[in-house]
Order: sequence, then structure tokens, then C-alpha cells
Amino acid sequence: MQDRQFRETDEIYESLMALSNQALTSNHYEAAYHMLTAAMHYVSDLGDEQYLARVEQEAKAQRNWIDSHTPEHRLSTQSVNKHHGKNLYDMLARQATAQIAIAKQKNRINSHRRYPWLGEQSGKLFPKEKQTE
Repeated sequence: MQDRQFRETDEIYESLMALSNQALTSNHYEAAYHMLTAAMHYVSDLGDEQYLARVEQEAKAQRNWIDSHTPEHRLSTQSVNKHHGKNLYDMLARQATAQIAIAKQKNRINSHRRYPWLGEQSGKLFPKEKQTE
């Protein structure tokens, strides 16, 4: 069952990434951006640091693609700078970076929950009430 869940996760993520890349190379830059954003949100829910890092790298790569192939496009760095705006791909890369930090923290917390302090569960280390015999 767990293997099936991982396969479905991989399939959905890989599909979103592939569709984003396909849209990019077909000059549908907004669609590419939104599919990449969807991939980031999908793996953010899962807390997958590696997939998030790949989204971050892909956001930078797609920004560079647009900058080199269609510098006049409104999503290009040149166009954004001309209008004193923020590049959506740069913001997506930063958001992915933030999601990686959040996932790392959650994963650290969850790993500590698996190893309770000695006596914590039994109450032997710090009993609530002093027992009298």
C-alpha cells in the first residue's frame, strides 16, 4: 500500500514537472509557471525536500530559458526590471527554498518524536504525584 502511494506521488509530481517543461518549450510560459507552482505545492504538502529542491532549480532554469529565448516576454527578467516588478520565477524559487526549510524543520521534529526521552512515556522519570508506599 505504501509503495503504491509513493508511486502515485512520483507520478503526479513527475507529470506536473513534465507538463511544465512541455508548456515552457511550447512558449506557454504562464502555464509552465503555474504547473511548476502546482508541483511545488503538491510536494510541500508531502514535505519532500528533494522534490522541492528540484522545483527550485527548475524555476531558475525556466527563468533563464525565457530570458534567453524570449527576453521581451512579460515574465522575462528584462521585462520585469523594465517595469520595476518582481520576477515570478524568482519568487517561486524563493518560496521553494522556504518550503525546504519548513520541511526540514518538520522532519526534524517528527524524527525526535520517534525517540522519546527515557522514562517520558512511563512517567517514571518525572512522576506527576509522589507515590507513597
